[in-house]
Amino acid sequence: MAADTFLNQAVEAMNSLASMPERNPVMHDFGTDEVTFRWMPVKNFELIYHVDSTRHSVYVVGVVYARASEDTIKLRIARIIGTMDDSQGVH
Repeated sequence: MAADTFLNQAVEAMNSLASMPERNPVMHDFGTDEVTFRWMPVKNFELIYHVDSTRHSVYVVGVVYARASEDTIKLRIARIIGTMDDSQGVH
């Protein structure tokens, strides 16, 4: 099934972030000087994540359909990031 294939690939991609999580591009339109978000393509989607180097952790904060319009993607990412709280180091 396509959903199972995507899920397996997404989990594999997330697990790969354990080594070199900063290898993917920074999303310059989001975040602050202290907190940056990165994206990683998985099939037709983008995993949005934040690397917390002080906690040695990676937080996957969302999955966005990559073929949506740029404005739609920005709006969805802003909503995802806006729902995060201070426990994840995001202000």
